[in-house]
Amino acid sequence: MSISVKISSGVIQEFKNGMYSRNYGGGFVTANTDGRTVVAVTRAGRIHEYRNGSLIRAYGSGITNAYVMGDKVFASVGQSKVYEYRNGSYVRQH
Repeated sequence: MSISVKISSGVIQEFKNGMYSRNYGGGFVTANTDGRTVVAVTRAGRIHEYRNGSLIRAYGSGITNAYVMGDKVFASVGQSKVYEYRNGSYVRQH
């Protein structure tokens, strides 16, 4: 099953196989998914992780964009820094 997400008025809209599924969260500027986990960045620069529409954890600060790949989240901070998180914990900077 293919899952895609988009932000509409600061809220995450989730689609399964192209069909609207649900809304959740609020105050977001960007979102990304790997098909299982959805990561979204708030206006305040924090990462929120969702699974099946439920908030799993929130972490980070000063984040502008985030990508998820399995249990890893890569977050852009500023123009040249990328932070790597695993299960919500900071691992390293690239």
